[in-house]
Amino acid sequence: SGTLTITALDGLQALVINNTEYTVQVVDGKVTGLLNSSEIRDGDNTGYLEITSIVDDGKGTYTVHYTYHLENSTQKHAKPAEGIEHDRNHLTEDQQKDHSFTIYAKDQDGTPSEPVEIKVDIIDDIPVLTGNQASTSSVAIVKEQDLASSDKAMAEIDLAPAFEGTVSFGADGLGSERYELKLSGEPVATNLRGLAGEGADAKYEEIFLVEDNGVILGVTDRDNPEDSTCFTITIDQEGTATLTLLKPVQHEGEEDVLGLQTKPDTGSFTVEYTVTDKDGDHVSTSMDLGTGKIFKIEDWATKVTAKGPGDLAVDE
Repeated sequence: SGTLTITALDGLQALVINNTEYTVQVVDGKVTGLLNSSEIRDGDNTGYLEITSIVDDGKGTYTVHYTYHLENSTQKHAKPAEGIEHDRNHLTEDQQKDHSFTIYAKDQDGTPSEPVEIKVDIIDDIPVLTGNQASTSSVAIVKEQDLASSDKAMAEIDLAPAFEGTVSFGADGLGSERYELKLSGEPVATNLRGLAGEGADAKYEEIFLVEDNGVILGVTDRDNPEDSTCFTITIDQEGTATLTLLKPVQHEGEEDVLGLQTKPDTGSFTVEYTVTDKDGDHVSTSMDLGTGKIFKIEDWATKVTAKGPGDLAVDE
């Protein structure tokens, strides 16, 4: 909102706004506003200018009160500089021309005044975190027994619902979403022990998490991940994460199901969710995946099956 002051000693007849003439409205001998000027659209049809009132002091001075109403967002703002998530950019001088209004007055003799320009700067809206924390009660459980009939066992979990309500996209709207698995350090130690080696030399060793081109590997040999990978974890751009078990893990005591848990002093394992709006601003949030509650491995219990009668009898 703002005001313009017009001096017209011969009396004010009209305002010309963006080449359209609007006759003044006179009530009880005084100018109070304009006729037929409720919505004066800008050149980009993003919003409109409203002349809300004209105050006539009766001595040839008129104060014009106006308000600009923004109705639609614009994607003309410059993208954030490299390394910056988002920036509340302003429109450039050239971009403001699409939202500017050139105004001049005509007095009762039809004499025009010098024109003035109202420039409208639309400050970029950006996506912001709402403060809601990402969380899920869903679980991905793989079963070791599936390794008996296949070279791998798999389980999926949809992590997208965990981030619902964590980001407000802003006026520019959602442009894209991205999901990415992250390790804060490498390697990251875990509570799991995986089978390493072959035959009589096989034994269980500590599993570490390492990253390879966006895939998280659970390995027993950090120097030779290709031959020591016990499981992999991937995520697609729909937010579906997949745990793929390649080798058994050690289940001690009576624990039938073990959850993947990172050791906090060695780093963390998270999924990062990034939202980019339609003019390039982005913001990220994340959720811890190394809590022991999200990715789990079910033990393949050892069983003894007897053929024939379970009890034996011997005839002397």
